[in-house]
Amino acid sequence: MDENICHCGLYCGNCMIKVRVLPMAKEFRSELTRAGFEEAMEHIPDAEIFWEFLNSMVGSGVCTCHGSGGAKDCDIRDCAKSKEIEVCVTCENYPCRRFDQMFRRFPVLAKDNQLLRDRGMDVWLKFQEDRSSGDYVYPSVCSHAFTRPCRDALKE
Repeated sequence: MDENICHCGLYCGNCMIKVRVLPMAKEFRSELTRAGFEEAMEHIPDAEIFWEFLNSMVGSGVCTCHGSGGAKDCDIRDCAKSKEIEVCVTCENYPCRRFDQMFRRFPVLAKDNQLLRDRGMDVWLKFQEDRSSGDYVYPSVCSHAFTRPCRDALKE
């Protein structure tokens, strides 16, 4: 499986977390270090917890979809893994009910997955790379693993 595509068909190069949040987190940590935050932590409530989180975010990344990241109860990812399917569009049951709410919330995913299914991975990747070379990111899709409405939608 290409490491730039999630089971559901999202392209990592368009992920707001990867494209915008992670670089900002790195810059924020750098600024805090320059300002002497580590030396002042003992005077700030819960600073150690915050600093550990920020270092973890910068160090191991913030991916919400691959590996052990993301919502622990992501139905789409769990189903794909159980069927040993790398990308859901290759499943004979695609699209299934697991995508209903996801498509309503992120219509671009339905269109992108149709492109992947109809034209293949090479055309799809080229399209995504071209799209990400601009300023495009998936709107709010980065937070789907963290927000209750979308987590609940993925369970439907």
